Amino acid sequence: MLLAMMFLCSQPAAADIVAVLFTGFNPEDHGGMDIFKEDLDSRFAEDYSTYSFSSQVFAYSERQEAFDYVSDFTAIDQLFVVGHSWGGNALIRLAEEHLRPAGMSVDATFQIDSVDIFDFGLEDNILPTNVVAGYNYYQIATGLFEPGGEQNVIGAVNINVEELFNDTSITHTSIDNDERLHDLIYSNMQLSLVPEPGALTLTGWAALILAVRRRRRLPTSCPYG
Repeated sequence: MLLAMMFLCSQPAAADIVAVLFTGFNPEDHGGMDIFKEDLDSRFAEDYSTYSFSSQVFAYSERQEAFDYVSDFTAIDQLFVVGHSWGGNALIRLAEEHLRPAGMSVDATFQIDSVDIFDFGLEDNILPTNVVAGYNYYQIATGLFEPGGEQNVIGAVNINVEELFNDTSITHTSIDNDERLHDLIYSNMQLSLVPEPGALTLTGWAALILAVRRRRRLPTSCPYG
């Protein structure tokens, strides 16, 4: 019995997948980020049922609140941050100003037609060093007052979604609601996840070992001790 308890204590806690989503200019209009959150909740529950998944939508100005939300977890295996418009700038600043000083990394960031907040803070065109993978999706503004997203985030994969989807009707206010983009972001999130435990191949087990070794935070005590 004691041996079994010691074995349990040596195992990492159940994997946590956490997603933070930032809205754009209008904090009252969560729009596509609320829709995408619900979509992620459903997809992760179906595709990764043995993992625990948590997500929350924040206004672009709620970077401290987003950091507090992330910090509340005792262990995180994968952390994703998504941001539309000013929220794209917010995710850069969350990673650089809050998570990096705390020694925390981000598995992937997803900027959706990212726009600088223009408050003399960090700009949105350089991926922080604590971000493992960055994806920047933008459209070409054609309207008179339509914002144009950042087209070149250094260190990220930069993708013109109008060319990708062969669709020039995409605008700054519609891109965050685009189901095709939601599908693409979810697929890119899956790239950093290991397979379900019951379906692990030899390569999958190696990835799992690496994931456990780079675990950000572990429980400070064993519940059986």
